[in-house]
Amino acid sequence: MKVDLTTDPTQDSRDSFGRLLAYANVPAGERGVGIPGYDLSRNQIVSGWSRAYTLERRVRRYGRYIAAEREARTEGRGVWGLCGGDFHSEQ
Repeated sequence: MKVDLTTDPTQDSRDSFGRLLAYANVPAGERGVGIPGYDLSRNQIVSGWSRAYTLERRVRRYGRYIAAEREARTEGRGVWGLCGGDFHSEQ
């Protein structure tokens, strides 16, 4: 599967450990004809398996990530439903 990596112009492209900081996007049609593309990070957040987080400066997609987190929390998806939002729980 093809994934496009795009850096955020408001952020450095690498962190202090040299890791690439980029959005991972699956292009439209990559998973089949007529299937829309999507943002992997937002998909993880709206499913309740990760949170929106920034260290210093907010990324451009922060607003949509916070909205996705709020939706996951309200609907009790993923960790929000299983562990009450404790992402460090062993459950």
